[in-house]
Amino acid sequence: MESKVKFLIIGGDSFIGSALACFFKKAGESVISTTRNKSTTCLHRIYLDLMDEVSDWKFHESVDTVVFCSGITKVDQCESNKLISKKVNVESVCKLADIFVDKGARIIFLSSNAVFDGSKEYYSHEDNVSPITEYGRQKAEVEKQLIINYPSWVTILRLTKVLGARNPLFDDWSLSLKRGDMIYPFTDMYIAPIPLSFVVSVIRLVVDRGAKGILHLSGDKDFSYADIAFMAVALLGLKKEQVNPISAGETNRFKSSIRTNKTALSTERLKCELGITPPGSIWTIQQAFTNPEVLSGA
Repeated sequence: MESKVKFLIIGGDSFIGSALACFFKKAGESVISTTRNKSTTCLHRIYLDLMDEVSDWKFHESVDTVVFCSGITKVDQCESNKLISKKVNVESVCKLADIFVDKGARIIFLSSNAVFDGSKEYYSHEDNVSPITEYGRQKAEVEKQLIINYPSWVTILRLTKVLGARNPLFDDWSLSLKRGDMIYPFTDMYIAPIPLSFVVSVIRLVVDRGAKGILHLSGDKDFSYADIAFMAVALLGLKKEQVNPISAGETNRFKSSIRTNKTALSTERLKCELGITPPGSIWTIQQAFTNPEVLSGA
């Protein structure tokens, strides 16, 4: 007899996927996650590479909910490797969604504020998408296909920047500042951060309530990385003179990147239909420098 799995997490190696798998396991749910690392496979962790032909992938258990957390998320990488990133981020995701919806599974797809161009504040879930990066275009394409083909089976969660217990950039800043070094944050790159624990909680609630369509998970306000750096020195009791803001366009790494100063999304549907409000951006930033474990629910 075919066994039954409550959750299948595509992308168990990812930041959100690994946290989600841990959360469900602690809650006593049956959960299987995928990995691209063959050496780490086990009964509850199975191999899947979205660069392969996923139509040939065998998953023998029936599953209630499939959560797509995997993908190539770096904007510059998607831009410079369009064919590869499209294979991973669009083609394989849509093929797997076809397979699992045919088997009666619900789909939760993690998308991004990058489906909008950032030319206005607080896009609604009803606004037309307007991506200006390859990454954003790929996310928008998957959204379109899923909503058109499976409107009663799909929930799309558009996320802004997610922060957890470990945030490499902010961790490096803290170490540098405490050593008395200078840091060089960007004045023209912005985020409206949300905690990892909040994302995991919303996914659980979406499953329990059967919410469908598009939901936005976003901090309430945008802050530049320079803004955040000045907050950090104040929180750590250090000197603001250690912060030397620069433009991302001045660096070789980000000269070709498209930047916007409006990433925060409207969360009205989340509030009205699920009765929850995301933590404020300032609170999330404060925790990232003073108590980062709480952002992962620790």
